[in-house]
Amino acid sequence: MVSSNFAVINQNPPAGDINTLTGNISATTDTYGFPAMVSNSNMIYGMAMKTYSRVYNSGNRTANLQVISTGVTSIGNNNNAAILDAYSYVSSYFNTDPNTGSTFTQAAVNNATGGIRISS
Repeated sequence: MVSSNFAVINQNPPAGDINTLTGNISATTDTYGFPAMVSNSNMIYGMAMKTYSRVYNSGNRTANLQVISTGVTSIGNNNNAAILDAYSYVSSYFNTDPNTGSTFTQAAVNNATGGIRISS
């Protein structure tokens, strides 16, 4: 038994169906924290979220990758991304901190969470 979902899916390259998290209900969300950035990170250009996903049952699915900063959620630049029948990468990029609307600070990144939310 693992203590977090990340421990199940952190292989590089991805293990596919060997280790998976599953969900098929709209609004199901799985978020993670990030490792602390080093202290000399004085310029942060943005954040990126990626998922390696597939539809495991019949039907069409879409998902949003999200960053949550101080309780404010952003879905970045890829709203309702299609999840395909075969494994594929989906990305979303975040140029500004959703809480402030300004560039990310090191403290904001260190305290943010991010993950995937099934939208349909």
